[in-house]
Amino acid sequence: MRDITNEISVAVDTSGRIGSICIGKGEKVLEEKYFSGVMKHAAEIFPTLVGLLEKLDLSVLDIKNIFVAAGPGSFTGLRIGVTMAKMMALAADVRIASASTLDIVAQNAIEHIEQNHLEITKIATIIDAKRQQFFVATYKKEGSTWVKELDDRMMSVSDFLETCTTTTSEPIYLLGEGLKYYQKRFETSAVAFFKESLWAAQARNVYKLCYEKALAGDFEDENLFEPKYLRLCDAQENLNRKSNE
Repeated sequence: MRDITNEISVAVDTSGRIGSICIGKGEKVLEEKYFSGVMKHAAEIFPTLVGLLEKLDLSVLDIKNIFVAAGPGSFTGLRIGVTMAKMMALAADVRIASASTLDIVAQNAIEHIEQNHLEITKIATIIDAKRQQFFVATYKKEGSTWVKELDDRMMSVSDFLETCTTTTSEPIYLLGEGLKYYQKRFETSAVAFFKESLWAAQARNVYKLCYEKALAGDFEDENLFEPKYLRLCDAQENLNRKSNE
């Protein structure tokens, strides 16, 4: 029986503007590297992986598990990460575990809160879904545990503010790349924002969340695994619209 606590695993995030990869053994991340610029996923994903393997004196054959951000997020970016995972699974018996991009981003906030002993108990992750819509999830601290209150979904700004904010003195803290151009739309007295350096998903948190799932035996079927887009791409939406006219 395979022992994941002693296996080499790779984590990949291609869901946002700046991608990253990390390699770990068991629960420990050994190395992490970000791509050199915005939307460099396709050009840099394999060279970055190879470079990290060489640095650690490992080969592709040493990889036993691949962890991936499954979405929601960039259509093109998600396809790149998921395709890489499926290729490795089908070619070399590598197991796949995945996590929600919104959960991965939320982990940035949770770590920041805990490391700095902040009195924050409500957070929301925001990713741009285009056409005045956003991918959203919310989380609440109950005791020492963070609970996902609102599962991944698409919402307008007005729907989010109506559904997820209250008139109490405690604000909900927001983060995510959907705020990069639209932060002002979310500004109310019931909302606060984490610093921008926390907004992007990171491969090390892909690793953290997926490793927990892998420990529990929660792996994807490589034949059925697909990105979790939460909406159709523009081309498909346009095609559907024309067919209904």
